[in-house]
Amino acid sequence: MRDALKKYNVGCLWHFTDKRNVESIKKHGLLSWRELQRIGLAPAVPGGNQWSHDADGLSGVDNYVHLSFNQDNPMLYVAKRDKRIVDHVWLQIDLSVIGAETRYTDNVANKADVQMLDNNSAVATIDFEALFKFLDFRVEGNQERKNAAAKSEILVPVMVGIDKIKGL
Repeated sequence: MRDALKKYNVGCLWHFTDKRNVESIKKHGLLSWRELQRIGLAPAVPGGNQWSHDADGLSGVDNYVHLSFNQDNPMLYVAKRDKRIVDHVWLQIDLSVIGAETRYTDNVANKADVQMLDNNSAVATIDFEALFKFLDFRVEGNQERKNAAAKSEILVPVMVGIDKIKGL
């Protein structure tokens, strides 16, 4: 996966959160929802609602930290629209979080019937051209392709340590 990202000059991954969560992230790193529950730590402002947390559990993605390939994530729009996130910040995540246990999805991870992909399957499946290249929206299907690719996720098991979060 790292080689595929380097091909597109990608230097980091991304995670959005509300600014009010940053102090906790500085202390604990980015933790999966399940890990937060396990240690009894409540985020100041959860990014997801109860439905999404339940769906994460049912889909088996609640023990992963959810990251984005770029800063074009439609879930941020939804969280802001629902006023779950008011003042968002983007955290840059070092590519070294990508390992053998990292998983990926080519759609919103907790959506029904979305498959978790390993590194090789993700490289073959995710539309990197739509994520990282200019697509002329005057060409039929390009806007839909870009919108679909923006839903892709990187799933890092349990936590992203503060040493992997750039600029904290």
